Amino acid sequence: MPLSREINKILILGAGANIVNKVSDFDILCHQAIQALCEDNVQIILINPNPATIQTDTCKNIHVFLEPLTTDFVKRIIRMEKPDAILTAFGGTPAIELVKKLQKDGIIQDMNIKLLTINDLCLKIKDAQFLYDFLSENKIPVADQWLLHSVSDLSNVLKNAQYPLLITKSVKYRTDKVCSVNNFGMVKDYFQQEAESNRFNLKIIELMKTYLHGKN
Repeated sequence: MPLSREINKILILGAGANIVNKVSDFDILCHQAIQALCEDNVQIILINPNPATIQTDTCKNIHVFLEPLTTDFVKRIIRMEKPDAILTAFGGTPAIELVKKLQKDGIIQDMNIKLLTINDLCLKIKDAQFLYDFLSENKIPVADQWLLHSVSDLSNVLKNAQYPLLITKSVKYRTDKVCSVNNFGMVKDYFQQEAESNRFNLKIIELMKTYLHGKN
């Protein structure tokens, strides 16, 4: 596919330091992408505070910043370098979250910077409720699910639920993040046990969903 002549300088966001339970840096893929872009004489600005990657190696047409992946630092670099586009595909979750903050800040729109490999829908789809609504609106079969905001809402939220249910938590590193329940009594017992735990917080109860596709 021919490269757009409107794009002469691209900002690539890395993933930063490797963090347990986070998407690791796509180091080799990013290095190959940099090589391909350099062959087309595209200027590369790479922001990645992780020096233990091959993508930060010295190369022609690349300006590397080993700066923190924070909104303030990246905004400063964007104003200084004035990229035509931002490439997020090789930065995993950290890059996506950072772009969301930059969009909210308004600097991407103000400087008319294109987003490559991602769009507004991709930025929103991570939200469980948005994903469920999107699939339902487009007639794509999806399991019924309910977001629980208060334990006192259990009876109302689950009055039309079909069992068995899965209860999942947003704290992904907990080994007990998923629980199967076969009736409402088991649901109440589950929350009673969780309330007695020093790790309990209603905010970590992300959603409830049936095993099978429910009736919308």
